[in-house]
Amino acid sequence: MILLRFLIELYSILIVVDILISFFPEYRSLKVSQNISSVVEFTCRPIRERLPQMPFDLSPVIVMVFLSLVSRV
Repeated sequence: MILLRFLIELYSILIVVDILISFFPEYRSLKVSQNISSVVEFTCRPIRERLPQMPFDLSPVIVMVFLSLVSRV
């Protein structure tokens, strides 16, 4: 159970890092940034596809809320 919570927290941190990187276009081309983005896209893309078009992306927030709920169970 502790390992699962650790992995969820780690993944949440990756989501936050990906959000922060998106504000700095000069860092998006770095290999580390691309790797983080590809990992985060695994969970955010399906949610993003189901949400209506908006000026901002809520999928990372939804994923983080879901992960938070899972970690509390």
